[in-house]
Amino acid sequence: MAVDCKGALFLLLFTAALCDGSSSSKSTQDQPPHIILIVADDLGWNDVSFHGSDQIPTPNLDSLAYSGVILGNYYVSPICTPTRSAIMTGRHPIHTGLQHGVISGATPFGLPLNETILPQYLKPLGYATHIVGKLGYKGLDLRNGTEPVWTENGTYSTELFATEAERIIASHNTSKPLFLYLPHQAVHSGNPDNPLQAPQKYIDKFPHIQHPGRRTFAAMVSALDDAVGNVTKALSARGMLENSVIIFTTDNGGPAAGFDQNYASNWPLRGVKNTLWEGGVHGTGFVHSPLIKQPRRTTHGLLHVCDLLPTIYELAGGDSTELKNLDGTNVWETISRGVQSPRVEVLHNIDPKRKTAALRYGDYKIILGEAYKGAWDGWYPPEGVTTNHSEETNHVPRWSGPLKIKCGEKPANVSTNCKPRDNPCVFNIKEDPCEFNNIADWNKPLVDFLMGRLEAYSETAVPIRNQPTDPRGNPKYHGGVWSPWINLTDTSMSTNELYGQ
Repeated sequence: MAVDCKGALFLLLFTAALCDGSSSSKSTQDQPPHIILIVADDLGWNDVSFHGSDQIPTPNLDSLAYSGVILGNYYVSPICTPTRSAIMTGRHPIHTGLQHGVISGATPFGLPLNETILPQYLKPLGYATHIVGKLGYKGLDLRNGTEPVWTENGTYSTELFATEAERIIASHNTSKPLFLYLPHQAVHSGNPDNPLQAPQKYIDKFPHIQHPGRRTFAAMVSALDDAVGNVTKALSARGMLENSVIIFTTDNGGPAAGFDQNYASNWPLRGVKNTLWEGGVHGTGFVHSPLIKQPRRTTHGLLHVCDLLPTIYELAGGDSTELKNLDGTNVWETISRGVQSPRVEVLHNIDPKRKTAALRYGDYKIILGEAYKGAWDGWYPPEGVTTNHSEETNHVPRWSGPLKIKCGEKPANVSTNCKPRDNPCVFNIKEDPCEFNNIADWNKPLVDFLMGRLEAYSETAVPIRNQPTDPRGNPKYHGGVWSPWINLTDTSMSTNELYGQ
């Protein structure tokens, strides 16, 4: 699922946005960098060895991370649709109506059509823009441009996407800057009848992990690591790597301990994907580029996924201060030179339907409401026997050891001192990153301040856009293919007709 405006594998949603628009080539003398934005799906904090995982070596990711800048205090949304909307718009999901749940295949809603998305900002700056990536579940949704592709059944999507990305790089006209958006399916679980899949050659690499789910998950991560390595090699082979910025991010925290039939790990952070605990929102990410002025370090400046768009726009030669109605900020100087982050707070989310909310201000985090009735509020170590099997990473150049989170001592009342469904909880995330100690009871002025910040954000929020599933979108009505089923140009349709009500 990619697009190069000449035919490639691609999710139909973005075809017009990536192929339309003016473009003006720049001379190679002042050409802005090639930008490669890689998104992993459901990758947990403890699923990469540059964070200290001793189960899953990720030498290609490690090499890029250790020679670039690891994002140690970087936040994403708790689930995929909100994060991906923030990447594409630089706007918080509460301002696009995508703050609750996800867009599934047959739900008749999405990003508002009046939103400007990242490739539309980059095309006027002379960029060739491409996307290679997800999604795909029951029914076919793999396309070449706009045409369904039936010939890749049985091809592992991680490898398929990497191969297509390599093809794009190999055929790219290097007189123009390249923007390649590469959102992988890995390491998301698949269909319920066979949720975790990986080529046997990768599964065989992890005999030390006895739990079959965690072992297959590790294989999925390893395939992703190789895919990133192959794309990096393709950039190097074309002489593009020295003028490239590679950004790697997860879309949310990991689905641990069988959540979503998956076995990611956020250890030692609390919670899982689709919760507002640190395990759901503290993102795995790094930036690699020869253009970084002070590489080989970790930045602990507060960063948010909304910051990617204005940062990329500035790198591309635009003036990010001219962008309107964004919730993100250009943070390149924080990444490149280590200057203090301009960001002092992060809104994790306000979900009016779930009645959950969380916000980070400085070192402090407030959390309200409860997802899954508290069933996934714990701390989940990775499954399987854990011994040091990270020999592959011993040869990776590094400036220090892995970025590990230290929790401190777990109090005896850790499971009872915070009941966010009843009262707001507050944590000092700098001192207590694993959310052991709720300090709300003896910090009322702080609670009041943080509640005031949440209320201020809430006043700016737009209603959620979610709509019920429309049975007309089922692939069985479209030859087994996920296809558009509503004509948005048909102004004669009533709202009830539009949403199948």
